[in-house]
Amino acid sequence: MKIIIFIYVILISHISAQCFYHPNNILSSIENIECTWDSKVEEEKNNSISSREISGEVFKIQLSYCDADSVTCDKVLKEFYRATNLIASIFIFNTQIYVNVSYYDLCTVYPDNICNDLSGAAYPTQFYLLQDDDGMSRLYPQSLVKQFQFPNTPKFKEFDISAEFNSKGDFWFQEDLSNIKPGQGDIFWTICHELMHGLGFYNGWMGYKDNPIAVIPLPVYVSPDGTVPKSYLFSFDSSFVEFMMDKYTILLSNGTQISIFTQQLNTFFDEYKTNAFSDEFVSSPQFKLAQDLLVLATTPKSLGLLPRNSLNYSSDSFILETSIPFEQGSSLIHPDYKTYISTSDFLMTYKIVDGVTTDTMILNNGNYSGGPIGPKLKQIMETFGYTTADNPNPYRPQPFKPPPSNVTSRPIANLGFKLEMIRNLNILIIGISLYFQIHRFLLNNFLFI
Repeated sequence: MKIIIFIYVILISHISAQCFYHPNNILSSIENIECTWDSKVEEEKNNSISSREISGEVFKIQLSYCDADSVTCDKVLKEFYRATNLIASIFIFNTQIYVNVSYYDLCTVYPDNICNDLSGAAYPTQFYLLQDDDGMSRLYPQSLVKQFQFPNTPKFKEFDISAEFNSKGDFWFQEDLSNIKPGQGDIFWTICHELMHGLGFYNGWMGYKDNPIAVIPLPVYVSPDGTVPKSYLFSFDSSFVEFMMDKYTILLSNGTQISIFTQQLNTFFDEYKTNAFSDEFVSSPQFKLAQDLLVLATTPKSLGLLPRNSLNYSSDSFILETSIPFEQGSSLIHPDYKTYISTSDFLMTYKIVDGVTTDTMILNNGNYSGGPIGPKLKQIMETFGYTTADNPNPYRPQPFKPPPSNVTSRPIANLGFKLEMIRNLNILIIGISLYFQIHRFLLNNFLFI
């Protein structure tokens, strides 16, 4: 029976962790991929930060592609180092963060309606599903999971953050030593903003169909075959999944977690006995909830982020952007523009002010000690789990449940898949048990004839 138990443990370990990869394309969905488990010993030796290292060594920046002249490419890299040094002066990192940067004409990859308005974008390269203290599992970005320093983790990807910036954008660089012109954007502002997204100020709320008639959480692609445009989202075999940011997203009217909507929306998959998210959803009772979410996502000051341990949701919350027609990538993933653009928390609004430098914004809005990283943004990042001098023991979700050595953890769609796997597993165990019983019978009755 030892062999049977060993096989059982190996197969059950396939559901011990889930990894989610973000392809290097802002129009791609994240993909539920197979986790690979390796020893952490060598990784910790290579990536942990000594107390003797300077802040500039916390972030490792690789400018992997730049289609501009060498002088401009050097200026881009310097601005990234300036931004990461600022972040490292506020947040305490115990493990290095690797950033992969591309600076090129975004119109060579993305359609005109996107590339002409997009100056830059950054996102976590990989997420991990971890269980929170409210019982729900959510996607955590690799950069933060590394800081948790759990005793066992899946193998991390080479880069924690991917960043793309438009070389055709009209950027102003501090090194130019000239006044910023009307219409120019301070690249330092954009870089700081996007790096915060890459560190986890990120969620997946999206409109249902191109002209949104509802808002839903992100369905996850579970059969990866490369980069997948979002136009294919509605044929994915997927239930809805939340990001860590969603744990703290509340209704400002009464403090209710938005996760209640996700839980109720996911009953669609149970009631319809399916793993597939399809147009059948529109005729389901759950669709009314998705329509209600669209109303919330387009009603000013309806949703916000509540800092951990806060008791006053009406005054303490970081109000989210719900004052514009719903647009994925702008709505809900940024703080409210009108509320914060003239405050110390201007950094994460969905658009910057052209013709004004970051330093001028800081001075005009109170000269906050954290520079562009305002007090509410700092508090929310601490809430997510980042360490600061003011928050030395941040929240941690439950650690991974690792499989035995040299075993991977395969992606799963939802509970239906788990039950099918366990049912097949039981059949396998019964079969193996019968084999050993027959083998023992033959040995006892025929071996010594």
